[in-house]
Amino acid sequence: LFRSGSSSINRFSALQQPASSVSSTSVSSEFDSRRALIRGSSGREKSGKPSTPSPARSSAFLRGSSGKEILGNQEEQRREMLETVKQLTGKAELEKNIIEANRTKAKQTVKAEFSTAPEHKLSLPEEEMEKKSKSIIDEFLHINDFKEAMQCVEELSTQGPMSVFVRVGVESTLERSQITRDHMGQLLHQLVQSNKLSKEDFFKGFSETLELADDMAIDIPHIWLYLAELVTPMLKEGGISMRELMVEFNKPLLPVGRGGVLVSEILHLLCKQMSHKKVGALWREAGLLWKDFLLEGEDRKS
Repeated sequence: LFRSGSSSINRFSALQQPASSVSSTSVSSEFDSRRALIRGSSGREKSGKPSTPSPARSSAFLRGSSGKEILGNQEEQRREMLETVKQLTGKAELEKNIIEANRTKAKQTVKAEFSTAPEHKLSLPEEEMEKKSKSIIDEFLHINDFKEAMQCVEELSTQGPMSVFVRVGVESTLERSQITRDHMGQLLHQLVQSNKLSKEDFFKGFSETLELADDMAIDIPHIWLYLAELVTPMLKEGGISMRELMVEFNKPLLPVGRGGVLVSEILHLLCKQMSHKKVGALWREAGLLWKDFLLEGEDRKS
């Protein structure tokens, strides 16, 4: 029995010895590793220097940095592409704006051409203008209402050229009384003074009669006096200056040698309305010369 007991003890003691040694070994190794960690951390805290990364970590950091560089390059390329697109689209937009501006300018030019065309181009025919002008003039000479006549003339001016009105006024009063011609001249003066009748239309309307005046003198011997009576009221204040009127009327008359005849009749009428001295002063102020109204070699006393 004692043998068996001792043998059993010896048998288990052999197993127990390695177990204790193993446990002690593992405990001691774990303790050493913890002490090494504590020493390492305390060493780093004392030195204040970060621990050097391991080769595995450094290689991972390099891989990360190279990835960032690649992303940065891609971002830069993307920006360059966007800038190129912006430049291309900007040029295209600029060209588009230039084309649109040219089209707009062309349209405005066409509109301006239509707007600057004479208003009477699409208005009443000349015969209709003559009839309406004759009606207004006859009514005016009958009742002598300047205000109503000017309103009617203003309405007529939107329907055709006012030179027709002036021509009809001259022709319809040329062989009538002196008072009638004076009233017609006063109406023309007020129309010019109020800008309802332009100087251009006034001269054009008179020129058509002046061009035929030399032939008309056969049937109307005093035609130059009658024309002077129609014109003289225009020399009043707010009308047309003496120089401008004389020069314009002389254009159709000088070639036929009648410029001086009409000028002399106008001056004679002015002398009846004011002194000779005043008329002479107006003539000198206008800078007019007799030779400008006579043909070359024509006698001034004739």
